[in-house]
Amino acid sequence: MLEEGIQTRCAESTPPRDSHLAARIRAGDRAAFKELFLEYYEALCRYAYRYVGAQDVAEDLVQDVFFDLWNRRETWHPKHSLRAFLYGAVRNQTLNYQRRTRARVRGDDAVGGLLSLEDPEETFRYGELSRVAEQAIRELPPRCRHMFMLSREHELTYAEIAAATGVSIKTVETQMGRALQHLRDRLSSLRT
Repeated sequence: MLEEGIQTRCAESTPPRDSHLAARIRAGDRAAFKELFLEYYEALCRYAYRYVGAQDVAEDLVQDVFFDLWNRRETWHPKHSLRAFLYGAVRNQTLNYQRRTRARVRGDDAVGGLLSLEDPEETFRYGELSRVAEQAIRELPPRCRHMFMLSREHELTYAEIAAATGVSIKTVETQMGRALQHLRDRLSSLRT
C-alpha cells in the first residue's frame, strides 16, 4: 500500500510546497531542514525497519539519508515530491545495507564451508555452478543485470522494481525473462 502511494506520487511533478521547502533547504535554511526532518523521520524509520528488522539500524540509515541530503543540499533538486525522494533514498540506503550485510555473511559462510569439506566432489560441483552463475549474471546488459539483482538479491516485486527504476512493469517482465533465459542457457552446459 505504501509503495503504491509512492508510485502515484512519483508520477506527479514536484508539488509547490515541496519546491519551496527544497529551495529553502538548498539556501541553507536550517528551520526548513528541521521541518522536513520532523515531518518524515519517524515514518521513514518505520519504513526502513521493514527492510532491516532492527530499530537502531533503521534509525542510523534514515539519519544517514538526512545527513547526506544536508551535505548535498546546494545541488539538491528533487524531481518529484519530497516524500517520494525520501522514501526512495531510504530504500536505496536499506538495500545497500542489506547488500553489505549479505556480503559479510557470504564471506563467513564461505570460510566455514572451507573448514568443513565433507564431500570434495559435491563441493567442486557447487563451486563450479556458483562460478558459472556469477559469470552469467556479469554477462547480462547493465540494465537487465540491475533489475535481476533487485529481484533476486533484494527480493523486490516487479512493481517495486518498475517504481525504483522508472520503467513499466512490462519492461521489467521482459528484462527478467531475458535474464532468466540467459542463465538457463549458461547453466545447461553444466548438466552431466
